[in-house]
Amino acid sequence: MDWSVEFERRQKVDRVTATPLVVHLHAEPEERRAIAKRLELQDVAKLEADCELDRPVHGDSVRLKGKLTAQVTQTCVVTLEPIPVELTAEFERLYVPGWKPEMEGDEEAVDAEAPDMEPLEGDSIDLGEAVVEELSLALDPYPRLPGVEVDEDGEADRPNPFQALSALRRS
Repeated sequence: MDWSVEFERRQKVDRVTATPLVVHLHAEPEERRAIAKRLELQDVAKLEADCELDRPVHGDSVRLKGKLTAQVTQTCVVTLEPIPVELTAEFERLYVPGWKPEMEGDEEAVDAEAPDMEPLEGDSIDLGEAVVEELSLALDPYPRLPGVEVDEDGEADRPNPFQALSALRRS
C-alpha cells in the first residue's frame, strides 16, 4: 500500500543548494485522520514540521534537518484508555543518489550520530513521508497512563471492581 499519499509534500531537489532552503509543513484535518489510521492512533490533533534542506560539501546528496511537533492521542496498552501526548522530535536524513540499504556496511562501524541515509530517487524528496516516519519513531511503542503498571502475571496493577463487589457481598 502506498502510504505517502496521506501527507505528501514533494520538494524538488534542483532548488536545493549549499544555502539552506526552509520549508514549513502543516497537516490538514483529512491528512491527520489518515496518519492516525496508519499509525494506529486515536487522533492526530496537530502535526507540523520545519524542514531545512541543503547540500553538503561532498557529492550530490541532499541533507534534510527537521523538527516536528505533534499532538496525538495514543491508547494505553493496559487500560485501553486514551492518552494525550505532545511530541517534539528533531531528525536528520541524508538523501544520496544511488544509495541502497545494503550499502550501509558493518553494524559495528555505524556512527549513531550520523544522519539516517535514504536513497535519492528522481528529482524530489517527499518531506511529508519523512515527517510521518519520524513521528512513528518518536511515539512510545507501549504507552501507559501514569501510575498504571503490569505485574509479573501480566495483570494490571489497579483495583479490580469485582473485588469491591465481593467485599460488599460478604458483609
